[in-house]
Amino acid sequence: MVFKKGNHPKTQFKKGIIPWNKGKTNVYSEDTLRRIKEGRAKQVFTKESREKMGLSKLGKKKSKESIEKLKNSIRLRKERLGYLNSPETRKKISEALKGKPLSEETKTKMRLNNKRFWKGKNFSEEHKRKIKLNHLGNKGQHHTEATKEKLRSYTREKSSQWQGGISFEPYPIYWNDTLKRAIRQRDRYTCRICNREGWCVHHIDYDKNNLNSDNLITLCNKCHQKTNFNRDKWINYFKGVKK
Repeated sequence: MVFKKGNHPKTQFKKGIIPWNKGKTNVYSEDTLRRIKEGRAKQVFTKESREKMGLSKLGKKKSKESIEKLKNSIRLRKERLGYLNSPETRKKISEALKGKPLSEETKTKMRLNNKRFWKGKNFSEEHKRKIKLNHLGNKGQHHTEATKEKLRSYTREKSSQWQGGISFEPYPIYWNDTLKRAIRQRDRYTCRICNREGWCVHHIDYDKNNLNSDNLITLCNKCHQKTNFNRDKWINYFKGVKK
């Protein structure tokens, strides 16, 4: 038999009784709080339990007041535990770090943290649509002069991705639409990474002058942008695909 929430026989006698700790704070001793924390740390949910918990929350939306309360409680907890600095401290840190270049070790740590954050995250179609609408709504907006100056500071030789200007080198005369069309037709207009429709023709060894058909491969625009980073990794990957 399936019982609805609040209709289980074991909880019927509790209806109308106000819990003794409702609205009270600091009612547990330090020893009790420590034991509760240790017990929760040892608690392990099964895969079925996680699925049930996830399904029970589907379609439920929190009110704006609840969201604000949650944000404030998280912020206060972080401040209490020392995870979050006060606005004044953050302002001091920002002023102290202005104009100081980041070390290679710090840049590597930031890249790894970003990879961990986005790894395995799949946006729903509704989320993607909202992002697209947000970008469309921002069209026509102009950057301030301060923002323009910041953007200029990351261009060309000042950028961490600067390769000595090789992107400005001219392509050979045989790099034309006929060659590109032949490569696309060979790959059936399919991206060799994600198997979606592809129109970009990519040089596997990143050498513009190497127009050998074995060195050219079809990619979609999204995957083609990915290949601008970690070049050694992608060279080895495409060699495996060719084999």
